[in-house]
Amino acid sequence: MFGRVDDVLHRQVGEQWPLISRLLADDAYAARYRELLRHATGGLMAEDAALRRLQQLHALIAPAVVDERPTHTTVTSPETFKAAIDGPNGLKTIIAKRHEMVREALGTATR
Repeated sequence: MFGRVDDVLHRQVGEQWPLISRLLADDAYAARYRELLRHATGGLMAEDAALRRLQQLHALIAPAVVDERPTHTTVTSPETFKAAIDGPNGLKTIIAKRHEMVREALGTATR
């Protein structure tokens, strides 16, 4: 495992990941990493843009997935397929949580 999922700045990777520890201990590399984190939460991975794209792709494949033969799918119903995006543990929730973790780590939490 790479480390804790919520350890966005990798402060707790320890000796198991010495290169990450050494790189992020350097001010220049740490600053660049933070800059890349900020960049990664924008563009196509901005929360709204990512969700729009997920919903587009979800709608595109839904008819094929929902009508798939029961022996060839893990989707048990149209509702479970929809929940993969909008459900309590769906991608919408996961993306929102990840964005919030990054904002908190960078000290830019806005919600």
